[in-house]
Amino acid sequence: MLNDPERLATCLHGLGMLLDDQYDRRAIEAYREALEIDRKHYGAKHPNVAISLIDMAQVQGMFGALDEAEANLREGIQILSDAYGPDNVKTAGAGEILRVLLTPRKQYKEAEELTRRLKARPRQPCLDIL
Repeated sequence: MLNDPERLATCLHGLGMLLDDQYDRRAIEAYREALEIDRKHYGAKHPNVAISLIDMAQVQGMFGALDEAEANLREGIQILSDAYGPDNVKTAGAGEILRVLLTPRKQYKEAEELTRRLKARPRQPCLDIL
């Protein structure tokens, strides 16, 4: 297992999720370590990198690191958009997280545009859960 970066990153990501559920800021470090491994193993533009960035950003936002959270969300959204397209359900979900972060930061114009884009995007069946 020590020589399996994919499994180690998955375990660290799982630890981040567990700590996040307990409102423990150590989740940020677990996600950061998973992110570092994913970047080395998959490359900087892989969807796994995006998921770690987005999950870490949500915890950063919860603990008030709003600038870092916004930067990580934007990077994660760009990776998902490049991988799946701007109308994909995963990309749209990350856009919703960014919209929620922007509103209390008084970035209303962009938050409103994200809301409009989310409402206008074509609906796709969510086959990931089947």
